[in-house]
Amino acid sequence: MKRFIKTKLSATFRTVAFVVVTLLATFTAVVLMLVVTSCEKNPVDHDTVCPPLRPNIALSPYGWPIWSPDGKTIAFNHTPLKRIYRDPVDCLYYYEFYEDSAGFWVINADGSNQRRVLPYGLGEPDWSPDGKWIVFEWGSQIYKIRVVGDSLDISSLTQLTTEGRNFFPSWSPDGEWIAYDSNLNDPKGGYSIWRMRNIGTDKQLVVRGRMADWSGEGTKIIYIGLYAEIYQYSFMDSSIHRITSFNQVDIYSRDNRYPKFSPDGTKIAFVSQEGGKGLVQLWLMNADGSGLRQLTTEGVGDGFDWCPDGRQIVYVSYRFTDYTFANGTLWILNLETGEKRQLTFNNPPALSKQNKPSEQLPCNNKRFLPRCFAEDRMSSETFCFFSITFSE
Repeated sequence: MKRFIKTKLSATFRTVAFVVVTLLATFTAVVLMLVVTSCEKNPVDHDTVCPPLRPNIALSPYGWPIWSPDGKTIAFNHTPLKRIYRDPVDCLYYYEFYEDSAGFWVINADGSNQRRVLPYGLGEPDWSPDGKWIVFEWGSQIYKIRVVGDSLDISSLTQLTTEGRNFFPSWSPDGEWIAYDSNLNDPKGGYSIWRMRNIGTDKQLVVRGRMADWSGEGTKIIYIGLYAEIYQYSFMDSSIHRITSFNQVDIYSRDNRYPKFSPDGTKIAFVSQEGGKGLVQLWLMNADGSGLRQLTTEGVGDGFDWCPDGRQIVYVSYRFTDYTFANGTLWILNLETGEKRQLTFNNPPALSKQNKPSEQLPCNNKRFLPRCFAEDRMSSETFCFFSITFSE
């Protein structure tokens, strides 16, 4: 009798378990079907709304433009964009690039003759005043490379720093000095502005701060200091003067970056993001902080530079929520007329040649922010040195 009851209970338990498992499997299948069908069926169709699952930041195929001292050419980092793909499961956007064409590129200022001059990008590059060298950051160290005609001489590559982590090199107007960021000798890893001779000697700590740029006469630098304000340091008397007052009440009011003097020293351009959110925009003010005005509304990416005549600025038009081929291109702004001219383009592939949504990209061709920031920022296998973030 006991055996019969035990056997009957076991059979009943198995029946109940089978029903529960079947219901769970059915529920899971329904949920997966809803998630998949809620995603876009066309990689370029933005009408269907995906669930807000781990939104990722758009990538920019162009970054860090610098204008040649003669005004004829503009150099920049670039990885040609092949395809933007939205995964039908996780609803994230993935980027596929022509990796074999990635590198440092040059284009004529009129938009003609775009060509690659190096098979890798250069971090925060800056052209020497005589046009013969480009200084840049690579692997947290500062290097320079010689410009020869329409190309760069790789045999001339010279490492200028060997200790600490170093970024944002900037030539002095006479070409004798290079200012840069470094955390060398700081026990907490904080950054200060240093300067060195253009051959890497006579390194000197200047002032606490980051992202220095020289005045036209070479006696002052502007930089980002305490509370992300823009400051000025004088080499004549070691005086420090705060130019902006955005964050004196709320230290998180604005995140300001990349201040740059105009060639004549009367203006300062910089990028800023309000409240640590929203789009990053390009701004302009007089050298004393007056006359503040916003230059862009569409958003900007990493890097910009003045034309040598001071009448134009080249910048990256970028929105971190724009997953289209129109995003992340170079534009030139005429400061006198306000006219904006597109300099570079991302050429979208023909729709018939795009991969079908069901075709999954290989993992090593997927480009999105979480993976990107886990890898070396200057690697040709990632796109980190073009991505902008104000969360540091």
